[in-house]
Amino acid sequence: MSPTDKSLDAPLFASLLKSDNEALRLETVRTLQGAKSEIAGPLLRAVADAASVGNADKQTLAASATLRAEALVGLAAVAKSEPVGGPTRKLLRTFLNNNSLVPLRLEALRAARSLIADDPELRDGLLDIAKTIVRLEDGAIGTELSNQIALAFAEAKLDPPQSIKLTTSAKPKDRQEWMAQLNRGRDVDPAAGRRVFFNPNGAGCFKCHIVDGRGGRVGPDLSRAVGTMNRIQLIQSILEPSREIAPQFVSWTFELHSGKVLTGMLVHENEGKTIVGDAEGKLTEIKTIDIAARVPQKTSVMPDKLAERMTLQELRDVIAFLETQR
Repeated sequence: MSPTDKSLDAPLFASLLKSDNEALRLETVRTLQGAKSEIAGPLLRAVADAASVGNADKQTLAASATLRAEALVGLAAVAKSEPVGGPTRKLLRTFLNNNSLVPLRLEALRAARSLIADDPELRDGLLDIAKTIVRLEDGAIGTELSNQIALAFAEAKLDPPQSIKLTTSAKPKDRQEWMAQLNRGRDVDPAAGRRVFFNPNGAGCFKCHIVDGRGGRVGPDLSRAVGTMNRIQLIQSILEPSREIAPQFVSWTFELHSGKVLTGMLVHENEGKTIVGDAEGKLTEIKTIDIAARVPQKTSVMPDKLAERMTLQELRDVIAFLETQR
């Protein structure tokens, strides 16, 4: 069932979020990530902005942080639909400080990534982080925060502050360096990788790929990624998507009798209808009879340089997440 189905209304979602079942609450939040902003916004803000759980045990604290982090993934899309100063953008700003838990700060930063060009408050939040990065005791966290900020400023076509230029780690320059950096044995977080996978900012993997019933239908279903490719093939498919393309995932150019041209993957064709999916996961339906010519392409519909849309740690975490899909 689609998250935007009319039967999934705000009262139903609200009742599910009140459940004592932790797994049900988590699945509800994940479903809300794809719901309409007017329904998802208020509910996800309430989850993300939950009051401290006080003296709860470590397991409860971890569950609370996971739920709130997943809520922030959904709020990334909601924030895009709001004007500057909207309630979701204001909430994201509160998480961009040193008092926030690291996973929540990183998710808020990722959610703000595409907004700072036009939102001075969120941009100031990133600049505040940049001022304090050198004072962080955990160098790995500081590097990841710096890399996230660098991506945000690059996307906004803005010059990053000098402190970010000094602390950002360099990306690998060639395939050999990429493979070395993506080898096993480094710290990874599959749960964080899942959040990167389903985040509308960055690579936006979910727009084209399904995992466990959620996502787009343009690319391969990755719910059992480990069963269809090894680690090297998985990394290669991200770094060089056009190097090896399975026949069923060949991209096509369709020329219509009207003169219009569409390029994408053939998602479905039956009963006189042809559905074409593009690199953003958008599906376009055309009448098969309107197609004048179709030509197979040598390049994948999956964008090149996809790894450039993520930090190195995000890519490691995404690979770790996909490797849990068995």
